Amino acid sequence: MSKLHPKRAPKDAHPEYRPEFAHQALKLSQLGLSEEDLAYFFEVEPRTVAGWMREQPEFRSAVEIGSLDCVSTVERETVRNICGYFATKERLTKGKVVTLRYWVPGDPDAGMKWLARRAPDRLQPS
Repeated sequence: MSKLHPKRAPKDAHPEYRPEFAHQALKLSQLGLSEEDLAYFFEVEPRTVAGWMREQPEFRSAVEIGSLDCVSTVERETVRNICGYFATKERLTKGKVVTLRYWVPGDPDAGMKWLARRAPDRLQPS
C-alpha cells in the first residue's frame, strides 16, 4: 500500500473500469499522486491500475498528462525560486490596506544543485 495510506485495504481487486476514472486520474495526477496513490483512491490493487494503464488509452493519457503538468509546475516554481521573484503582501497603514510589492531574492545554492543534476556538463571546468 501507499506510504501515505498504509492501513487502508482495497475493497475490490478487480472492479470494472468506468470512463469517469480518466478525469479523476488526470486531476489527481496533476496534484502529484503516483499510480500507487491512484490505486488507494480508487480502492483497488496497484496491479489493477497498471491494467487500466495498459488497456484504457484515455486513462493512460490522463495519468501521463497529469503527471507532466505536475512536473512542469514543480520545474517552473523551482526556477522561480532559484532566480528570485516579485511578490505582494497587504499591510494596514493608517487605517488603509496597502498592497506592497517586494523582491524575494533567489537561492543560488539551489540553482547550483539544480544545474548539477540538469546540466552537469556546464559545471565542469574547461
